[in-house]
Amino acid sequence: MKICRIITLVCLLALMLLLGAGTAFAEETASLTAETDAGVNITATTALRNNPTFTVNIPQSIPLGNLQRAATDGSYANADFSVSVSNVTELGDKTVQIKLSTADGAFMLYNGAYALPYEVKKGDSILKSGDVFAAFSAEEGDAVSGKIVVDRYDIAAEGVYTGILIFTVSVGN
Repeated sequence: MKICRIITLVCLLALMLLLGAGTAFAEETASLTAETDAGVNITATTALRNNPTFTVNIPQSIPLGNLQRAATDGSYANADFSVSVSNVTELGDKTVQIKLSTADGAFMLYNGAYALPYEVKKGDSILKSGDVFAAFSAEEGDAVSGKIVVDRYDIAAEGVYTGILIFTVSVGN
C-alpha cells in the first residue's frame, strides 16, 4: 500500500512538472517537495526560462451601425479598429502574436436568419481566419490598425448585424 502511495506521489509530481514546463518561462528555479507516510522525501527542481508579461489592448466591439442595402455592388461600410501591446517585460527575442479567427472559419455577421460576409483588412491585405494580424516585440509595440469591410450590396435585410471576431494571443519566435 505504501509503495502505491509513493508511486502515485511520484507520478503526480512528474505530471505537475510537465504541466508547469509549458508555462514556465523565467530565469529562476522552482522547487517542489513532498513527503510520504513512509518518511521518504521527494524533491523536484525545474529551471524556468523567460517570464514575459504584457497587456494586449483589443477592441471590446467594432460597431458598424445600422446597415442598409446599397443599390449597386461596391458600396462599402467600414469600421476601423486597432490592437496594441503595452507593459511588456521579459519578452527577450520572442514576439507577442495576435491571430484573428472565427468559430466557423468564415468572417460572417448575423441579423436573425440573415448572414452577411465581411472582410478583415490590414492595410490593403485581406486576411483569412487564422492569419496573424500583428506581431509585437519588446522594441516594436506600436498599435496595428485594421478594418472590417462590408459590401452593402450583400445585405439581405436592413438592421444591426453582429458576429464574433476571435483575437488569439500567443508568445513565439
